[in-house]
Amino acid sequence: MTCIYCRRATSEAEADAHVFPESICANDLVLPTGTVCTQCNHYLGKLDATLAGHKQISVCIQALSIPGKGGRLRRRLGWLERVGSRESRQVTIIGAGMQSLEIGDNSVSVELMDAPGWDSRKFNRGLYHVAFNFMALLTYEALLDARFDPVRSYIRYPKLGEVWPYWSTSVGNKPAREFSLSWLQEAPGVTVCVQIFHHVFVVDLVRSERTKDWLFKKTRDVLEWEAVDVEEA
Repeated sequence: MTCIYCRRATSEAEADAHVFPESICANDLVLPTGTVCTQCNHYLGKLDATLAGHKQISVCIQALSIPGKGGRLRRRLGWLERVGSRESRQVTIIGAGMQSLEIGDNSVSVELMDAPGWDSRKFNRGLYHVAFNFMALLTYEALLDARFDPVRSYIRYPKLGEVWPYWSTSVGNKPAREFSLSWLQEAPGVTVCVQIFHHVFVVDLVRSERTKDWLFKKTRDVLEWEAVDVEEA
């Protein structure tokens, strides 16, 4: 086989490459051995950690007691530190991370700042990494085509300051144990939807100019999308 990132030949001795990051949730969804070489898999694991460190995702992980790799709870994640047993929902916010706190009759809303050291550019690449792995699970041979060279390079060997956009929205405002990956086959380009809890992220692996318009028109009566496009440096 051939690694989908570095295009080097692989063997049956490669480490398991997860489709959905264990940094967010322990799971057994892995690519066939040899789809990703051990070296690329190890390097890209750092991007997965950035996904879990996203302020909105880390809140859900802690509030819902979501286990990570090896079934372990994270005692510290970003600004958040768990207090108490596995069953406890008590979470302490460390330092100056809390931006706002709203307490209603039946709800508590906390807005956090980005945790120290969290890298938004790596987060973007992390989303593309998950989407690319997912497409490899569905159509491995097609991803070896030169059409995907720009995205594989962006994920594995990014240029200085390079950043690709994504679109995000929320399904309600209450954290739920929802994790899903889907290929939006009707969309232009090669578009993948990544749902992590009640947060939804969409990326286009080939960056079609028509994807944004399609997405906003297709779901405008249901979802309100935010276009996240960090300026390249």
